[in-house]
Amino acid sequence: MKIAKRTDMDGVPTLPDAAGLAGVPDMGLVKVGSLLVRPNRASGTVLVFFNGRITDARALRNDYFHRWSWHPAFRSTLVFLPDPFAGPATGLQLAWYVGTRDRDVLGELMTEVAAIRRAVAPDATTHCFGSSGGGFAAAAALLRGLCDSSLVVNPQTSVAAYHGQEPRRFARLYGRPLDALEDEDAVRLSLISRLSLGERREGGRLHYFQNVHDDHHLAHHMTPFARAVDSFPPGGASWLAIRLYGDKVAGHNAPGLEGTLAMFREGLPEALS
Repeated sequence: MKIAKRTDMDGVPTLPDAAGLAGVPDMGLVKVGSLLVRPNRASGTVLVFFNGRITDARALRNDYFHRWSWHPAFRSTLVFLPDPFAGPATGLQLAWYVGTRDRDVLGELMTEVAAIRRAVAPDATTHCFGSSGGGFAAAAALLRGLCDSSLVVNPQTSVAAYHGQEPRRFARLYGRPLDALEDEDAVRLSLISRLSLGERREGGRLHYFQNVHDDHHLAHHMTPFARAVDSFPPGGASWLAIRLYGDKVAGHNAPGLEGTLAMFREGLPEALS
């Protein structure tokens, strides 16, 4: 399967906003503000990519786009989202697209995605994809009614339940200790807390892939989330499709391009059209 070369990012033009997309040819890369976009007006779908944790702190930069080199393998209009709070300004490698108590980063970015959709393909549906911390954001977008469906791989479902020091470092930026959250904070930092708000779009589905050899995320993220969904009648679990897979070598790491495409073909084939 063809992937892009790093040099393909050289000289990518930048537009101030989505209005300038009218002059951009299909299948070409362009930056719209801080977002990376690959339009395709012939497709009926927009597919949004969220970054996972930036594993190498030395790689922190403002224009980090996880999996951007996969763009030749997808037919949808693609939008790659950076997290403005994961980068050199904060030193954070993961910020879950939450923002701060006073700034809703996920809402801001998905508003920009909606403007891009209107400029490129107004009748298109919007789907989100991410793994790990990016999976948290993609699932949150679905639960908030900001997209039509999401496909996630080994995601966190609670910022506070993530292991290591990352949550504490993030909490200092967010502006509230994780052990002193108010309701308005909890619905942003926990997918389980978000469930009760009922904001998901009609027909919206969450396609949740979990590696059974990722012990932490299986026990502390997927299992409590699945139990919480089942507790919301009637038919609370009908919109959640959990697919377990086994990869001892990968553990928490999501599959590469071929494995990810297989997941899309199984769970969300419309996002490939």
